[in-house]
Order: sequence, then C-alpha cells, then structure tokens
Amino acid sequence: MKPNESHRESEGTKQFVLDLHGHPTEEAVSLADKIVREAGSSGYESVKLIHGAPDVKDRHQADVGRRGRIKCELRDRLAGDEWGKFADPLDSEIQEGAMTLALKPNAAANDVGLSAARLPKPKKSSYFKARRNWNSELKRVEEEFPILATAKERCPDLVAKCLRAITEERVRGGRLEHKRAENPDYSSSRTYERLLRRWEKSRTKARQKLDELQSVASGS
Repeated sequence: MKPNESHRESEGTKQFVLDLHGHPTEEAVSLADKIVREAGSSGYESVKLIHGAPDVKDRHQADVGRRGRIKCELRDRLAGDEWGKFADPLDSEIQEGAMTLALKPNAAANDVGLSAARLPKPKKSSYFKARRNWNSELKRVEEEFPILATAKERCPDLVAKCLRAITEERVRGGRLEHKRAENPDYSSSRTYERLLRRWEKSRTKARQKLDELQSVASGS
C-alpha cells in the first residue's frame, strides 16, 4: 500500500485519510462509520474524510444536482450522536471538500492499526460516467423548461422535485435506447420490460410534477 492512498501517519500524529469519491452515498456513510469506530479503538488521533463537492452548500442544492449527498450525511453525523463516542465535534475541522475528525483519547486503544487493503474499492468508471450523464441531462432540462428558472424563487422545493423527475425520466429513457441499440434482442428480455415499466413510471411522475409546477406558478 502506498503512503498516500488511504492511510497516512505524519508529524508524529496517527491520522487515517479516507477518500470517499466513487462510493454510493449509503456505502460511503457506512464506510465512514466503520473507519471512525475502528480508528477510535486503535489509538488514532484523527480521521480525515475526503467527500468532495466543495461548491455544494446545503441539502437542497445536493438534491437538485445529485452531488454532495455524502458531504451532507457526514456533516449530519458529526453534528448528531452517531460519532459521539469517538469524535469530538468541537475540535474537528470542517472544510468544504473534506472534514478532519478529532478523535477522543482512548486509554483502551489496541494500537493494531488500520489497513486500507481491507476497504472496498469503488467502481469509479461507472460512477463518474453516470454522474456526467446526469449533470449533462440536467443542464438540457433547465434550458428546455424556462419555468424551472422563473418559478425557482416562488417554489424552490417544487422546482427541485420537478427538475429531478424530468431528468430522471430522460436518463432512464436514454439508457434504454442505448441498450436497445447495442443489442436488438434486448427488447424481448425481461430486464428490458422491467426497466421499461420504471421509465414509464418516471415519465408519468415527470408530467405530474411539471403540471403541478405550472399550476402553482400561474397561481391557479
């Protein structure tokens, strides 16, 4: 394991550095819980969690762009009681793209240490490809439906839901077309039928949200 991969000890302090890029939100949070717990029990002084999304400021922005959810979940955990046994929120350092958790002294620490080799490896290629597809479709939807911008101040939550529903319908539809183009027999498979039903539900939901937004924006 290279010193700069996930684990680092420097300047006489034991610090575990974990980069959560590429992990799904639930997996990233579960992994962070595991590392905080094990580092606190192994005599580490701090844990640095690199979550990215420095431009995402709150949950609303994370929900709209589907970025920064890991950041929001980790901040909620530090502010709550989930890490209270091991981490001190007052001495911890919060940055826009990462957080460094100050761990409480543990007299019963086993000093075994942690190994980055035991951590699950994210499938970064598929993750970043999916994120790029979502973000590019998101921009196209915003340009196609001007009402999303004009009604943003009046009903931001509804705009966010509408934007997400339309984008989700577009992304799912695009995936179906791609699969069908790659394999002509795909249309007769059970997987295709299941994904087609999901896409139809997404399309119905997107239309309902858009109708609701237009109704609210017009004041009717």
